[in-house]
Amino acid sequence: MLIGGAIGAKIHSYLAVFVLGIIGHFLADKIPHWEYLDKELSEFKSKKEWLVFLAIVILDFSVGALVIFYFFWQSPVWPYVIFGALISVLPDFLIFVNWLFPKIKLLTSYRNFHHQNHLSEKYRRRLALSFLGEGTVIFLAILYFIFRQS
Repeated sequence: MLIGGAIGAKIHSYLAVFVLGIIGHFLADKIPHWEYLDKELSEFKSKKEWLVFLAIVILDFSVGALVIFYFFWQSPVWPYVIFGALISVLPDFLIFVNWLFPKIKLLTSYRNFHHQNHLSEKYRRRLALSFLGEGTVIFLAILYFIFRQS
């Protein structure tokens, strides 16, 4: 979300923000980060495990939204920032849609493409690398938000 928000803060064209937000998502997937969309919906062992997963997703989304809201809620570029943030999570949202509709072949093909785009499995499973990669992106995005020129 922060990368998409930063794109929207800098570029004030919905079409360009859309294209760059999607590209930014796939480029960011090459950086080690916490990934919780690896499982299939059927792999959750209990309702509690599903609810914990859902709580993590909501928390992650909420923290990103709060950071963006804090820096931009009175900015004239607010609509572009929100659009960029939402567009940048669209590729992951499509994975969730595929969970709900697993028989749609186009969504399944997309999920496979999205999964293959991520950094290799051996790097994604290293917790320290995930925190370092994600922390660096968050830090740089917040620095950009603080020092940006509107």
